[in-house]
Amino acid sequence: MTAGAHDHLYILYNLISKDFKIRYRNMSLGIFWSLLNPLIMVIVLTYVFTRVFPSGIPNFPLFVLIGLIPFNFFSLGWATGTNSILDNAALVKKVRFHREVIPISVVLGNVIHFLIQVLILMLLIIAFGRGVNRQWLWLPVVLGLEIIFVRGMAL
Repeated sequence: MTAGAHDHLYILYNLISKDFKIRYRNMSLGIFWSLLNPLIMVIVLTYVFTRVFPSGIPNFPLFVLIGLIPFNFFSLGWATGTNSILDNAALVKKVRFHREVIPISVVLGNVIHFLIQVLILMLLIIAFGRGVNRQWLWLPVVLGLEIIFVRGMAL
């Protein structure tokens, strides 16, 4: 690995850790907030679409959560990634490095929260008795493609 590549990885690591620390610094719930936010949304949507407008979909909370977690990652990764250069203007003006490291670090910082939510989702799927089958082998491929897509959108 060349010295330049090592420097970029060092900057990437520090930007991701800074984003992670800043995001939960002033929140009383900490990292639990990244789990609580989708769960509250699932509760609201489940109430609306099972009581007000009945849909008849079995395991509706799980159905909503399966779509909500990737959508939240996409929308948060895209929104924060596209504004990341402006948000880090002081760093861009003071330090010489490839500027694309900043949006990539923001998206990878969101990947941490996304993977925590996907892990909880997988545990809920198993708890609801859906079980594990061979289609789960596609999960890393689909998640990887979404991460690459969001990174591209942020750039």
